Amino acid sequence: MNRLQLIPVIVLFFFVSINAQDTLQIINSDSLIKSIDSTLVEISDSSIVDSNLLLSDSLIIFLSDSLELSDSINVVDSLSQEIPEEDTLKIYGREYFPLSQKLKITYDSNFDEIISTVSTSGDTVTLANIGEDFKYVQSFFVNDSGVYIVKTHQYVDISFFIPTQNSHVTYSEPVFRMPFPMKENQTWEWHGFDIHDADTNAISFYGKVVGEEKIVNDAGEFDCLRIEIYVDSKEGTDVTIHEWLAPNVGVVKNEIDIDAKGIPGLIQKFLGLDKLYFRMKAIEEIDESNTDVNDE
Repeated sequence: MNRLQLIPVIVLFFFVSINAQDTLQIINSDSLIKSIDSTLVEISDSSIVDSNLLLSDSLIIFLSDSLELSDSINVVDSLSQEIPEEDTLKIYGREYFPLSQKLKITYDSNFDEIISTVSTSGDTVTLANIGEDFKYVQSFFVNDSGVYIVKTHQYVDISFFIPTQNSHVTYSEPVFRMPFPMKENQTWEWHGFDIHDADTNAISFYGKVVGEEKIVNDAGEFDCLRIEIYVDSKEGTDVTIHEWLAPNVGVVKNEIDIDAKGIPGLIQKFLGLDKLYFRMKAIEEIDESNTDVNDE
C-alpha cells in the first residue's frame, strides 16, 4: 500500500488514488494535532498516523471521518512567524546612562583613585572624572535620540617618559556616543573630525550592544548592559572601549584598549598603559548643589 508523505510547500502533488469529496487542510505549526471523528490527538513530529500517511515538518492535520481525501488542498504557510519581530527585541533606555547629579562614583584605575561627578549648565551636561594626576571631562547634550559629545578635556601627568597631556578637543559636529533606546544586537556609527590645537583629525565611532552581564564589586552587585565602542583615528591611534552600564547608575566598569603607533605606542605598552581600566568601588548620593566642575 502506498504511503503518503506530507511536505509543507506551496503546492503538494499526491500520487495515490483519491476517491472521496472531503477536504484536507494543512497548517504549519510547532506541534501536530490530528482530528479524527472530532477527537483531537496530539502527536509529535515525524509520527506515522496510519499505514497511509507519514506526517513531518510540524503540521496540524484536520482529516475527515473516513481518511478519504478530495482534490482540494489548502496550505497556510506561517514560517515567517518564527522570525523574531522587531518589537520583541529587548530595549534598554536612557536609565543606563543617567548622568545623575545625585551620584558620586569612585573608581579604582591605572591612575589610582578616580572620582566621577556630573554637573549641568543650561542644556549641557558635564561628566568629570578627576584623580591626582588624571582628569577626563566630557560635555554632552542629551535628547530622546541619544547622547552626543560636545567637547572633551583630558589632562594626564603619569610618567617621566610620557609628556604631560593637556588637550581641549572639540568636534566638527556632536559625536553620537550612544542611541536611546538601545536594542539587542544594535549597532551605530558616527564619522567626523576632532579639532585641537588647530589640528583636525578624521575619526569614526562604531558602537554595538554586546549583551547583559552581572558585575560584582566592592560597591555591590549590578545587572549590567555591556556595550563596545571602537574609535578609528586617522592620526594612527585606535581605541576600543568596553563599558558595563547599570540602570540608574551608569558606568560600573570601563576597560580601554589603546593601539597607538610609533614610539608613543611602544612607551605606553612598556608602562602597561595600553590597557586602561576603571572599576567602581563605591557609590554615594551627594548634594546636587556641590557638583560644579572647573574645566580649566
